[in-house]
Amino acid sequence: MASIVVVTRFCEADGKAFGEYINYIDRDNATKKKELDKYNLFGEYIGYMENEEKTISRHYHEGTEKVSSLFTKNNDNLSEAERDELKKIFSVAQQNGSNMWQTVISFENSYLSDIGVYDGETGELNEKVLMTAGRKAICAMLEKEGLQNAVWTASFHYNTDNIHIHVATVEPTPMREKKAFREWEKNEDGKIRMRENPKTGKLERVPKLDVNGNQVVSERYKGTFRNSSIKELKSVLANELDMDKESTIEITNMLRGIVNHKKDKQLLSNPEFRDKLLEIYEYVKESGVERRYWNYNQKNFADIKPKIDDLSDFFIKTYRKDDFDKMSALIEEKEAKYAKLYGGENSYKENKLYGKKDGLYTRLGNAILKEVQNYDRYLNGEESKTMTTELNKKTEKRSLGEVLKNRHEFERGLRRLRRNMQYNYMNWRNRIEHEKLEREIESRGIEL
Repeated sequence: MASIVVVTRFCEADGKAFGEYINYIDRDNATKKKELDKYNLFGEYIGYMENEEKTISRHYHEGTEKVSSLFTKNNDNLSEAERDELKKIFSVAQQNGSNMWQTVISFENSYLSDIGVYDGETGELNEKVLMTAGRKAICAMLEKEGLQNAVWTASFHYNTDNIHIHVATVEPTPMREKKAFREWEKNEDGKIRMRENPKTGKLERVPKLDVNGNQVVSERYKGTFRNSSIKELKSVLANELDMDKESTIEITNMLRGIVNHKKDKQLLSNPEFRDKLLEIYEYVKESGVERRYWNYNQKNFADIKPKIDDLSDFFIKTYRKDDFDKMSALIEEKEAKYAKLYGGENSYKENKLYGKKDGLYTRLGNAILKEVQNYDRYLNGEESKTMTTELNKKTEKRSLGEVLKNRHEFERGLRRLRRNMQYNYMNWRNRIEHEKLEREIESRGIEL
């Protein structure tokens, strides 16, 4: 199953689930869990869902162990007064003929563990992280559907294998496009009546017929969401969580300060690294390019780039060799796939390693040049925004030899450089991993 799966269904204003959902907005969480069948829209659709959606719906339908409190676009927790107000808004929407959309966003718990927001042993979930990412993703989906003015509320549903976010959305003042739709027979509970097709054995909806035996057609608000809107939700959600993963990595590195300090000492004690960095500084200064334009893709740095790449290679071989070898294999695998699909050579690997925007060597190179800028500011007695010195006043201009004597300051610069290179490497690596996930999903015919 994919790491993130999204299923969306809707009911019209006269649907029983709409009224039941309104009734349970202000109920306690235990009651919401107990009465889940009354207000969720997914039980009636299981008969003709795609296999993966069917699995998610069954897990959601049968295995929910706990339901969290409601949250909304602007509030993490609702007061009693806020729940009452939300209930009124949903009631007004129903009276005005709005549809109610229910969206279930399902996560593989193993995926949530990998990005550091779920502890499989304790069952503890960092709801705040998912809440923040979920808000952006839900709003992106609704905007793509033209439902910017809609009101939604959501809650977390826990079960053994999957965490779900259950979202309910309405339009207090319906502005949705109306279209002609065929009518279907409904049961007393408001759900569409299903019957088995004797030829295929599959469950099918029962059409509502007029006196002439023709299926009734009526004009109603459009209910279904476009696949592109669902894809937008998944894309925004995955990107937000991926960004948070990078932040988590940085925090973890800070907490492992002792280990990092030892690694930094190894780096500092290596004269080759120190000499390479100073050589880059000298070349950059001799280029005559203004400091504010010191970046990896500066056209006047063509002769310097090999030296910058050499220092990046040193970092990779020292800290990320095994990981980089795996990433390179993934890149070459995809490049070979493109060559097979489209014929001839392609620049996929070149872009991933040296692309002007997100290439690995571009990222690492700019991290190096940023630190070189800091050195130059220090040489000229300027305070650097990123260099946390204890100097309160500008000092006199120093020679390069004097800077090297100040080993403490130089070591801090190198430690900062390693952290920046580590961050940029992990950012690049996560993009490669995300593309790999997309390929796996595409191979099974699932959109992300």
